[in-house]
Amino acid sequence: MVQAPLPGLIRSRRGASVLVLVMAFGLAILIGQTYMLARQIQGYKETQRTNLSAARIHLLSMLDQMLAQQITIRNSRFSTNSELVRCLTGTPSPCDEKISYDMILYAPNPPVIYQGGAWPAPPAGLTTTAGGLNSNKILFNAAGGRCDSRGANEPSESCPMQAIIQFRPLCGGSVSIPDFQGTSGSICGAAANGFEFTIGVGIISNGNFVYHADTSQNGDAKVYRMSATVLQN
Repeated sequence: MVQAPLPGLIRSRRGASVLVLVMAFGLAILIGQTYMLARQIQGYKETQRTNLSAARIHLLSMLDQMLAQQITIRNSRFSTNSELVRCLTGTPSPCDEKISYDMILYAPNPPVIYQGGAWPAPPAGLTTTAGGLNSNKILFNAAGGRCDSRGANEPSESCPMQAIIQFRPLCGGSVSIPDFQGTSGSICGAAANGFEFTIGVGIISNGNFVYHADTSQNGDAKVYRMSATVLQN
């Protein structure tokens, strides 16, 4: 004869079933919340990347406009740019076309009168707009604000943009139309005939610093060639 389950056993089975349902429901809520949080974080990161990309384009455009004015280069004739004056004069030794030299770009205003002779120290308060890739780094936050006051000297998540300027001497061609020497060698025979200046913006992306010095239409840099006479009176 088959006996009916005891009332207590029935209640126990029902309780276990309810517990399983509650646990499954709670797990489903947890998974859903985790998924939504991940989506929110991903959306936030995408927004950050979009904003940083727009800020980089804007900063590069501003630097491009400044470098397009020869007065900006002329207003950077200071002792802080010792490699630039060395390539310009070939003293104490000529420069190498294969090397991209770091320099500091100063604002075109207020204009500084250069009267010849040794390049002086920059006057106090003159704004620096770009620095080298490896030295004298000039950093900006994602809103385009300067990070100088924070004492920052390396790109970071809070200062993710670096304004970069470098140059290469042009030892071939002529002073009127300077060019690279090509097959004749990479070391200048004496003073450079001109310079190729590259201005760009590097950024922090996924925790890594990214700068390609890409001067194509949608690249992260712009390039200008100028005669050595631009830096002479």
